[in-house]
Amino acid sequence: MSANLNMWTLEVTEEYRKGVVEADLTFRCQLVYDPVKRLQVPMTTPRDGEELIGELKDAKTAFNLALGNLNPRNLDRLDDYDPDKQFVS
Repeated sequence: MSANLNMWTLEVTEEYRKGVVEADLTFRCQLVYDPVKRLQVPMTTPRDGEELIGELKDAKTAFNLALGNLNPRNLDRLDDYDPDKQFVS
């Protein structure tokens, strides 16, 4: 790792290495919302032995989270916006 940083005398602790690996997994294995499929999907396909980060929500909950209708911390309803409903003026 010190070679990658161009700092040849830098000592990298095992704890720091583990933190870097965990941060990488957190980014690559997170669940994201796919607006075309209207589902949560992995950001990238997990490699063997890797687990997804986050809780997979059902399609309706994921859709409402993506729209901002639900509080992401406790899933309390904040709004009822639905882009599929047409507004009559």
